[in-house]
Amino acid sequence: MMESHQLELRYLRYFIVMAETLNFRQAAERLHISPSALTTIVKKLEDILGTRLCERTTAKVRLTAAGNVFLAEAYKLLAAAQAAADVTKRAALGDRGQLRIAMYGRVNRHVIHDALELYQKEFPEVEIHWVDTNKIDTSQAFSQWQVDVACIPVLLPVRAEPGISFCIMMELPLQAAMRANHPLTAQKKVTLAEMAEWPVLLPAEEYLRKSLAAIFYKKKLKPMFKVVSSFETALAMLSTVNCVTLMAKAYEPPLVLRPLAGVTPVPRGQMRVIWRKTEASQQTLDFVKYLPQFAMRCE
Repeated sequence: MMESHQLELRYLRYFIVMAETLNFRQAAERLHISPSALTTIVKKLEDILGTRLCERTTAKVRLTAAGNVFLAEAYKLLAAAQAAADVTKRAALGDRGQLRIAMYGRVNRHVIHDALELYQKEFPEVEIHWVDTNKIDTSQAFSQWQVDVACIPVLLPVRAEPGISFCIMMELPLQAAMRANHPLTAQKKVTLAEMAEWPVLLPAEEYLRKSLAAIFYKKKLKPMFKVVSSFETALAMLSTVNCVTLMAKAYEPPLVLRPLAGVTPVPRGQMRVIWRKTEASQQTLDFVKYLPQFAMRCE
């Protein structure tokens, strides 16, 4: 039985040189080893494969049928090994590999569209992998999601996260969001108390859920909250049911948004792209250099 785990790549290279020269002495000179060492290596290959690879006389060397087959496969194996090494080197340089992006809500992809388009023009062989998420725990984002970059919403004020770099892609005031024929659309502005008369949708994600609920609690309001599993679910419900939520103007279609009245300061939200300050892949570093030209601020 062939012991494939003993078949080293250098043995393949030695065999190829021997097969190309059909002369142990010349092959040994090219390989900078002794003829006896080359003989030992070919014999070891034959032991591993369980068959003769060449027939040797004092006058000449001739490959056997098995030797010719092994020669063709040896070329392929060495080429594959070199290709693997080349791809790995290019990935380390950022030219190949993957860029894994976590996105809170698929509708938010437009936030980084322009930067990503420029990046893909320069690095067309890097694969983009999207990870849809409904979590915004930046302290565990990269270990849990196994991603390089994350695009997430935050509500102000935001405490600094150690070890995290970010770009603020947009910052907008929160507004009352509802369907087009909701009774509150008749008003130019809407108070939190008026919103509280209707079911108020909250995201399941803990940070956003608590932050949005706190806006009502500060006004001593306790509306009927309905927790939804995803941003897409919230959009679907807002489009078909008489309920409301707080949302930035960026997500308006197909909803109607009204500015908040009687709230000072008006709550504001941001969309941020975040990545690790240390241990960032080269693909990450190459991508984030395109963000500042489309961002409000990067830190």
